[in-house]
Amino acid sequence: MRESLEVLKQSLEKFHENYALNPEMSVLNPFFGDLDYEGQSNLLYKHSVHHLAQFGVTVEE
Repeated sequence: MRESLEVLKQSLEKFHENYALNPEMSVLNPFFGDLDYEGQSNLLYKHSVHHLAQFGVTVEE
């Protein structure tokens, strides 16, 4: 678990770093189309909350 959380942390840091270096960047999502930083952030958040709920973990907003 600890190792997985570290990998997740590194991936999120890289995500934020990529958009900081390329603020106009967008990523093509096969379902939602082009997503900018805000769109990607929202999608990742909602996706994570969905999967955490499957394991009984709740997220306070």
